[in-house]
Amino acid sequence: MVKFLLVNALIFLTFLSVAQIDNKDVVITSSGSGTSQELAIQTALRNAIEQAFGTFISSQTEILNDEIVADQMSSVASGNIKSYEVLNESQLPNGSWASTLRVIVSVDKLTSFVEAKGITVEIKGGLFALNIKQQLLNEQGEIMAISQMFRVLHEVMQTAFDFTIKSGDPKSLDEESKNWEIPLTVTATTNKNMDFSTNYFLKTLSAISLTQTEVDTYKSLNKQVFQITVQYLGKTESFYLRKKLSFDLIDSFINNWKFYTQLFQVHLSSNEIILDEKIHDGQNTIREIYEYSYHQINIELPNSNQEVGSFLWNDKRSLSEIEQMTGYTVKPKGVISQIKQGGYVVYEISQPTYRIGLQMKSDKSNEVSYVIPNSIAEKANLKPGDKIISVNNIAVKNGNIKELINENKLYELKIERSDQILTTHIIPKLVKGFGLIVSPTDLGEFFSWEDAIKTCNGFSLYGYDDWYLPSKDELTYINEYVNKIELGNLAIGANYWSNSSVEEYSAWFYTFYIRTGRALDVTHDSLKGSKHKVRAVRIFEY
Repeated sequence: MVKFLLVNALIFLTFLSVAQIDNKDVVITSSGSGTSQELAIQTALRNAIEQAFGTFISSQTEILNDEIVADQMSSVASGNIKSYEVLNESQLPNGSWASTLRVIVSVDKLTSFVEAKGITVEIKGGLFALNIKQQLLNEQGEIMAISQMFRVLHEVMQTAFDFTIKSGDPKSLDEESKNWEIPLTVTATTNKNMDFSTNYFLKTLSAISLTQTEVDTYKSLNKQVFQITVQYLGKTESFYLRKKLSFDLIDSFINNWKFYTQLFQVHLSSNEIILDEKIHDGQNTIREIYEYSYHQINIELPNSNQEVGSFLWNDKRSLSEIEQMTGYTVKPKGVISQIKQGGYVVYEISQPTYRIGLQMKSDKSNEVSYVIPNSIAEKANLKPGDKIISVNNIAVKNGNIKELINENKLYELKIERSDQILTTHIIPKLVKGFGLIVSPTDLGEFFSWEDAIKTCNGFSLYGYDDWYLPSKDELTYINEYVNKIELGNLAIGANYWSNSSVEEYSAWFYTFYIRTGRALDVTHDSLKGSKHKVRAVRIFEY
C-alpha cells in the first residue's frame, strides 16, 4: 500500500484574493481548451484536480492515471470539486473553445477519494507551510494559464492582419531602359482577430494577476514580482505576475510581432509568387508596441482597423516582363507556425519509422552524441560517446544504423566505450511520425555547459518534462525554420550551447543571425566553463 503525506489545511491564500476559504478547500486557477465549451471546461477541471493532487497529496502525479481522473471528474456533482467560476471563456476563430476557471477543490473529499483507491493518507503540517504550498500552486497555475494563452493566441495572431499593396512608377536602371525597378509598398492592417487576441490577453492577465495585497506579501517574503503594463483604447492597466517564466513567455509572445505582421505573399497577375519570405531589402516600418526591462513590460495594444506596419522594396523587372504585367496582388499566408507538444514546432515528419531515441554525431558517424531522456536507448544504458560497432553482428559502416535497425524486433548492439566492448539489447518502437519542438523562451540568462544540460533536463512546460539541450544540428534546424522568420525571440548575435561535445573540456555552441546561422567549433580547454545562453528542445512521437 502506498503512503503519502497530506498537509492539514487551515487557511489558504486564494489565487485572486486573500479571502479565507473553508478549511481543507483549495482555490486553483486552471485553463483548458477543446472543441466545445463543455470539453474546454472539463480539461480545465481535470488540470485543477491534477494540480491539487500533486501539491497537497503527492508530487508523484503518475499515480493519478486516466481512469482515476475520469472517476474524479464524474464526481464533481458529489462535492469533490465544490464549485468553479468561469473567469475567461472565448471561442477561437477556428471554432474551438478556451476557458480559464477559478476552481474550489475539497481536499477532504479528494483525500477520501484517494483513500478509497487504496492509498493511505497521513495528515500533518502547519499554517505557514500551507500558505507557501498555496503560493506554489498559484505559481504553477499562472504558468499554465500563460502557456495556454500563448498557444491559443499564437495561431490567432497569424490571421490578425489584412494586407494591401501599392506600386509606384517604374524607374530605369540603365541607359537603354531595358531594366527597371518598381517600388512596392505592402501595408498591414489589424482585423477583428486582433480584437479577439487583445481581449483574450487582457482577460487572462486579469484572471491571474496578483492583488496589491498579494504583491505586498510577495515582497515581504523576498519574492520577485513581475509587472505587465498595458495601454489599450486610451486606458492603462497594470498586472502583476509571480514567475519569471510567465513574464518571459509574454515577452517572447510580444516579440513575435514582426513575424505576425509579415505573413503575406506578393503575386503577379500570372499568380507567380514573387515574394514569399520576410522582407530583407528595402525598409520595414513596424509599429513599436512595447518596452522591456528585467521586471517590467510596457505594451500598447492595437484594436482592429489600425495600420501597424508597412514594407517597402523594389521589384526588378525587364521591359518585356513589364509589358506582360497587369498588376500585383498580396495574399495572407495564414497559419504557418504551431505551438504544440510544449513549444514551437521546428519540424514534423509524418511517416512511419522505427525509433530508439539516439542522436548520432553525424549522418555518417557511428558515435552517439545524445541519448533522448526516457527513450529506449537510455533504458538500454547507451551513453553519449558510445560507438556502435555492430548490430546483430553486422558491422556499422558510414552511419548505416538506420538501415540496420528497421524492424520491430530484438536487436543486439555491440558498443565500444572507452577501452571496453559492451553488449546491449533493444526493441525499436514503430511510430507514425515524430518532430522537434523548441521552447518558446530562453531558460534563464547564461550557463556553463554542465549547468546548461542540467537546466534543460530539469525544465518543465505545458506538462512536459523531457526537455534537453539541443545538438548542434538541432540548433541549425531552429535557425532555419524558426529564427529566420523572426520567430521565437532568440537573441541575435548571442551564443547558445549545444549538447555536442568536441572533447573532454570543450563543446559546440551556435550563434544565431537573422539571415544565416553558423556553428562554431571552439576547442579551447576552458570552453565548457564559459557562459552561454540556453534554449531547450524535446522530441515528440505519435
